[in-house]
Amino acid sequence: MTIHHGGIHVFEPNVHSKWQVGWKAVSPQCFGEVCTVLGEGYSTYEVQSVMQIDEWEHASNNYRVQYGMDGLTHEVLLRRHILQDSGSIRASTTLIRHLRHHRIPCPAVLLADGGLRFVEHGGYNWQMFEFVHGDHFRGEESELTQAATLIAKMHHVFDTISPQRWNIVGINEAIGPLDQACWGAIHELGGVNDFERFVIVQRAFIHEYVGRASDALRRVAFKEDLIHGDLHPQNFLFPECSPCVILDFGNACFADYRYDIAMALHRLVRQYIVHQARPWRDSILAGVATFLGAYRTINPSVEQDVRLLPKFMSAMLFRKMAHNLGLYRKGARSWESCLSQWQRFFGFLDEVDAFQTVMS
Repeated sequence: MTIHHGGIHVFEPNVHSKWQVGWKAVSPQCFGEVCTVLGEGYSTYEVQSVMQIDEWEHASNNYRVQYGMDGLTHEVLLRRHILQDSGSIRASTTLIRHLRHHRIPCPAVLLADGGLRFVEHGGYNWQMFEFVHGDHFRGEESELTQAATLIAKMHHVFDTISPQRWNIVGINEAIGPLDQACWGAIHELGGVNDFERFVIVQRAFIHEYVGRASDALRRVAFKEDLIHGDLHPQNFLFPECSPCVILDFGNACFADYRYDIAMALHRLVRQYIVHQARPWRDSILAGVATFLGAYRTINPSVEQDVRLLPKFMSAMLFRKMAHNLGLYRKGARSWESCLSQWQRFFGFLDEVDAFQTVMS
């Protein structure tokens, strides 16, 4: 297996490996802000407790809120959106409603006063969801089977949604050719910090790897499907005695559905490997077989695409790296954060090589 010198060992626990859902106390200021949002936007006045999820949060802040109404205690999840704009929130709410109509388990959006999908306060959009008790994807074989089956069912429902038939205002842009993903930006870096120097050192490898991935995918007939776009372990919940639940549709976009399968296969099987606590070579083939075996029970056509999936994995990773670099160049992401992310991505590329080996 090729080592890309990313500084990260392959198939080791990361921020998405924390499967037990935990909660932490919030500051008095945050408690007061939540009370204001619920009081002004949801006609809720008797807030009893507010806890914030104890996980790495980048796109949102999620709060577990208990409040009293009509003599009863209710529990909801309140999300403060950090990255999603109002159009994207409306789009993801539409998707959730459509999925639930087709019996795909995902938390319901609880409307605000006046039937609004979210409320604005303090420069952020706040949205309420039903609260689902459960833990994230741990890596059990039964969980891998459940998650893969649910993803296939979700894709089946997404087949009923097309850009031509649905005008979903705010949906993310479709994914274009990989070689147009702003890689010219790496030539403008001057090496003024460790992140820029890291990118410069890896520049030749990036162009070679992107070129190989682009050549492989250029021969593929691409489809225009709706995809989830962020299928990692913490976007699944496993309630006790209930079906697996899928979360967070803020990254949904129109693209080839094989991007979704590839990302889910990589991120869920890697967590399966982490959970096995054995050398990854002893677990990866079983994990791939379990995931694909469950997925193909709903969508048998994936069989013809298996060998291509590692190429879609690497293409998705490079798009995330390009996005990260774009944020850095805009001043929206620190070089320290970007360096950490790129080192993690390079570790993932080593893992993709491992998938390529066992799936060839």
